[in-house]
Amino acid sequence: MLKAVIFDLDGTLVDSVSLHAQAWQVAFKEHGYYIPYEQLLDTPTAEARGILGSLRSQSFTTSRSEPSL
Repeated sequence: MLKAVIFDLDGTLVDSVSLHAQAWQVAFKEHGYYIPYEQLLDTPTAEARGILGSLRSQSFTTSRSEPSL
């Protein structure tokens, strides 16, 4: 018998938005694209639909390489 259910609306128990943004940045880098962390972080909830939708609408600034410091 089920005695309990834990539901975590992002930010209630764990704020994972920054981790999602980091993971997306790594994934894009592996495919030769650099997208600034701040842009990924500003994407609504840093979820796949928001990021891919933003890329389709060209609202991200992308480059094929990371800027040099």
